[in-house]
Amino acid sequence: MINKELVDYIKKVKKMGHSHDTIKKHLIKHGYDHKTVKEVFMHPEIVKNHGHRLNKPKISLPKFSMPKLNLKPILLILVIAIVLFLAYSAVSYFTTPKLCKEVSLAVHKINNEDVLCVFHDNSKIQMIIENNGAGTITGVDIEITGSKTKVWRKIEGLNLVKGDVATGVVEYSEEYGNIKKITLTPLVNSEEEQLICGVKKISLTNIKTC
Repeated sequence: MINKELVDYIKKVKKMGHSHDTIKKHLIKHGYDHKTVKEVFMHPEIVKNHGHRLNKPKISLPKFSMPKLNLKPILLILVIAIVLFLAYSAVSYFTTPKLCKEVSLAVHKINNEDVLCVFHDNSKIQMIIENNGAGTITGVDIEITGSKTKVWRKIEGLNLVKGDVATGVVEYSEEYGNIKKITLTPLVNSEEEQLICGVKKISLTNIKTC
């Protein structure tokens, strides 16, 4: 005879959402034999409720919406920045003397390394420079930024046409501190004066020791 308490137990756990297979495994695990479990699940009260499932409450998640951004000020700032950049570039181009536009200063490379270094005692800086432009470089203005102060040096008396290279050595000192950056600016001669071609300057960091 089927145990009424067992039938009521199965009905109860079914309403909690447990499947037949889960309940059967649980009963067998706790000492009921397969035959008893099979018979109890044939009970009319169990069979008629076989399709019962626990009605889970529906959870309504709040809709997520991105905050609306007013892009007009951002776009306006971007446009202004672009216009200012283009205006600066145009002014620089048209106000740069033609002689400066035609030169292109560079530090000569050997084995893909710049030939520019400082002596071990920080007394001098040595470099090999070259001109890759069509104009003639007559000198180089040198700005040396040390850890303690900034100093300026100059190499004059050059006559570098396209493809020419020249070696230069300038004085330095430990009192200026370790070198952080060196900026080289080409100089050209016009009929009236020597021009400093600031738009063609180059800067180097990580200065190695000779």
